[in-house]
Amino acid sequence: MNLTDWIGAAGVSVLLVAYVLSLRNILSKDGSAYAFLNFLGAAPRLPGICYAALLALYCFGSRLGVGFFSRLDPENPRKPLAYASPPRH
Repeated sequence: MNLTDWIGAAGVSVLLVAYVLSLRNILSKDGSAYAFLNFLGAAPRLPGICYAALLALYCFGSRLGVGFFSRLDPENPRKPLAYASPPRH
């Protein structure tokens, strides 16, 4: 395991500890300690999640996203051109 794997495992461990402490009513789910432990556990994983999202946009965005948004009706952007009304003369 490399460093990023250890950081991710530590973050997941902190999340699991917070969850178990809340199940045993040691930590209140509305308390600041529970929120801090959740933040502490999720923060190390956030860069990896953002990187994965950027990779997904790069790999699939040009095929799915851009193609979909280029086919929108300019008069009604919520309606794709396939379902749009015919042009008015």
